Parts: sequence; C-alpha cells; structure tokens
Amino acid sequence: MGAMDVAAFVMDDVHYIAVANQFNDATYELNSVIYRWNGTAFDHFQDIPTKGASDWEPFQIRGEQYLAVANNRDASGYIVDSVIYKWNGTAFGHFQDIPTVGARSWAYIEISGEPFLAVANFQSAATNYSDNSIVYSWLRDGSGFVPLQEIPTTGVIAITTMS
Repeated sequence: MGAMDVAAFVMDDVHYIAVANQFNDATYELNSVIYRWNGTAFDHFQDIPTKGASDWEPFQIRGEQYLAVANNRDASGYIVDSVIYKWNGTAFGHFQDIPTVGARSWAYIEISGEPFLAVANFQSAATNYSDNSIVYSWLRDGSGFVPLQEIPTTGVIAITTMS
C-alpha cells in the first residue's frame, strides 16, 4: 500500500523481505509487512505497525538482528518517532523509539567495530525542509542508540553508506 521501500536481508540462512507501506489513500498509519522465504515463495511473516513508513534498514550488532523503520508522518504531521525492532528468536519486537522529523531513510555503518545509525530527516512541516539529519552511536551496554551528531541538511531524502 503505497510502498516506499523494500529491504532484503538474511537471518540464519533464511531470506526475508521487509516492505515499508506509507499511505493507502486514507491513512498513513498502516502495517508494513515482513515476508519469509519458504523455499519456493515469500510468505507473509509479520505485520509491523508504522506511520508513513519510507525505509527499512536491516543490520546486525554482535550477532543480533535489528530492523529500523523510518516513519515519515502520521495524520498530525511529520514529527513522529521512528522505531528499531529486534529479533527475539521468533519475531521482531519493539526495541527503541527514535525521535525523528519526516524521516525518509536510515543507514547503518560500523567504524572500527563501533556501530552507528544515521537518519535522513526530510521535513518537520508541510513547507519546512530545513531539519538536520542525525547520527546515533550504539551504547556499549547494548541498551540502544543515543544521538551523537547533527548533520545540517535541507529536504534530504536518502542517506547511504559506501562499502
């Protein structure tokens, strides 16, 4: 439903596809869907509640699988939390809310073994595109991400890493 992104990833030799559903002509508050490969096709695996989802970023930290969704907006506007989900052995469960403003994209990167997550914040209001994007660093105790640095951006729609 108004899918904005499809992300593929592999966990324990099983292939998954996450679809970010943004809008269905009535609401931005939709379930996005994760599909799992059954050997011949991708089956519906899990619904994830999202708000104008625009991007999925799968990543692993110390052998644990995470999915970050960039929530772009809801009926009230663009100031909505994006969410990180963590694999619990059977499904993805809520791990951490991240305050974002019109989030459009996530990028995960490791520098010298340290995990970082960056979000492209697109806009905070219908005509305001001057929101900074933010880089988050991983807490060593594994409890989540904290803001590290704001990057001046205007109306940015994507952020990516180079390998």
